[in-house]
Amino acid sequence: MSSCWTTWALTKCTAFAKRFEAAGACVVYLPPYSPDMNPIEYWWPDLKRGVRTAEPRSEKDLAATVRRLRAQVDVSKILAWFGHCLKFNQVN
Repeated sequence: MSSCWTTWALTKCTAFAKRFEAAGACVVYLPPYSPDMNPIEYWWPDLKRGVRTAEPRSEKDLAATVRRLRAQVDVSKILAWFGHCLKFNQVN
């Protein structure tokens, strides 16, 4: 089952949730700021370390560095981040 993790007010509309559920997904409502439930938060330390190591000297170099680092993220790490976040949510 797919899920949509959101703090967006529009998604609290019943019609929106029903459309997601009809598509085989569930909506997981997050508090306004919930870093423990946001998988991207677990990428920031790796990204910051990679940028410091690369020492980009221009905006173009920084963008290229971030794209390279994003492409290097192992899928198993991403799955672990989502798994960790799901511990905080009971998704039915």
